[in-house]
Amino acid sequence: MAAEYDFQRRPNPKGDDAVQPLYPRIVNKGTIKMERLVQDIAGMSSFTPGDGS
Repeated sequence: MAAEYDFQRRPNPKGDDAVQPLYPRIVNKGTIKMERLVQDIAGMSSFTPGDGS
């Protein structure tokens, strides 16, 4: 489950035509249920689903 980023320019606070630097912004891919998150973490680590309870 890798994070995906998009690069965007910052708004120019002075309002002139100066080009602003790019900055990374994470792309939202939606939500998942808690059970899915627990299973994903358990599958990729040494934690078990019961470790967090």
